[in-house]
Amino acid sequence: MDKTHVIDVLNKWAEGINTAEYASVVAMYSEDASLLPTFSSHACHTTADIENYFAGVSQNDKVTVSFDHDSLQFDSLGEAHKLVTGLYDWVIVSGDDTKEVHARFSFVIRANDQQPILHQHSSVVPA
Repeated sequence: MDKTHVIDVLNKWAEGINTAEYASVVAMYSEDASLLPTFSSHACHTTADIENYFAGVSQNDKVTVSFDHDSLQFDSLGEAHKLVTGLYDWVIVSGDDTKEVHARFSFVIRANDQQPILHQHSSVVPA
């Protein structure tokens, strides 16, 4: 699998977040995916868990995320899987409050699949 496919998956994921199309984001996760989310201390191990997490995110007025493409690192995990790590920035608007969050992430991506995300871990970069 080449980097282009992985970047396409990341861009599609970010587009879903940025346009508040959370159902399309959730649909990108494999049925047996795991998510260690940025804004919750609860690990998500089922589709319902992932849906609930993004339902909570969607309670904000606006949420955007942008990848720092210069930070991306790619590692092959066999021919059909890639690990990508890097940094991204979140902006969360809720009422008059705007919060900017600098975070780090890892995704395990499967090639040529409608549900390419097998695993995601995200955490706030310590100050």
